[in-house]
Amino acid sequence: MEKLQPILKKLKGVLDHLEKVILGAVLITVAVISVLKLLEARKTITDVSEVQRDIQLSGSSFEVDDKLESNYKELIAQANGKPDPLVLEGAKHMVFNPRKWKEIAISTNTDPILVPDSVKDPLGVSALQVTNITPVSLIVTPEALLSPDKSRVLYRFSVVDFYPMQFDPRYLQNPRYRLLATFVPHVDMAKLASKRLTLVARRGPVEIHSFSKWPRATLNQLHRDWIVKVNFKGATAPVLPGNVDSILFNLDVIYTKPDGITITNQYPNWRSKAPIAITRAYKADFIYRTKYHDPKLYKDYRVGRHIMMDGEALRVIKITPNEVHLYSDLEFGGNGKLYIKKLTIPAAAIAAGANGGGGVAVQPRPVPNANAPAAGP
Repeated sequence: MEKLQPILKKLKGVLDHLEKVILGAVLITVAVISVLKLLEARKTITDVSEVQRDIQLSGSSFEVDDKLESNYKELIAQANGKPDPLVLEGAKHMVFNPRKWKEIAISTNTDPILVPDSVKDPLGVSALQVTNITPVSLIVTPEALLSPDKSRVLYRFSVVDFYPMQFDPRYLQNPRYRLLATFVPHVDMAKLASKRLTLVARRGPVEIHSFSKWPRATLNQLHRDWIVKVNFKGATAPVLPGNVDSILFNLDVIYTKPDGITITNQYPNWRSKAPIAITRAYKADFIYRTKYHDPKLYKDYRVGRHIMMDGEALRVIKITPNEVHLYSDLEFGGNGKLYIKKLTIPAAAIAAGANGGGGVAVQPRPVPNANAPAAGP
């Protein structure tokens, strides 16, 4: 063992730098391999160059279509400059409005044909037009009367409200046909209601409507917008004794909108027997007409009614003096799309008077703002 000590002392320096020795050996090996690969690649390039031959092209040139070449040059010019803008407004493109095709049965003996829905030849909801929009009015008529002995003046208030309506109870009460109720004509609830009032200071509003026999809880909870109130605040004396038609009323007409907002219309100087017409809603008439179908009329449609149009159930969700909003009802297999149909005649045509199923036309007043005073005629 003592003989090995000198040898171990000599190897100690090598062992201390063993990692460096191994790293050096690896670097030398990598360098040798890289040089050998480089020499091999040069030899391969030299061998390929010796056997490479020149390629000669033959044949005739292709004749390019002049029109195609011109279009190609225009595309290159637009790409290098300012290209024509892409306009997505209007209905002259099919990007977001793909063309719809309809099956049209010409006769019972032939198969139906496929026809595209277009602006020129509309089909389905595109062929549905709004022909008329008329107001649904509340009419209040104050009237001064002489008592039978002509010794005193009596005051009577007549109310006819064409706004209340409901769908046919025969369908609503039958679970099997309940969904069909909105596809058939609604039932008008308008009836004449009148009440005599004496001139009492600070009496407050008095209900005057044709639903007095309904349960109070039902009326307040389900049909609060059917309630009409009149606040009789005063009246002038006759200009001449016995001439009660010259009396001017001071009254308010109060009703509630479907959203719960109460509207008060003030009439401080309204002549006796002059009807007050207040527009509460609108109803619309439609016509469906194509080159393949005979014209079909849809009359007196209110908000909530459905129109079945080529298998698509359209629900009336809004009516204004100039347009009707139709919703493709998802509950009946629709696509949820909103269609806005403009009135095809001037809006001034709706001034034909208050409705009433063909009754006497009364010129309606513009819809007043809440608490806005209005003068009598």
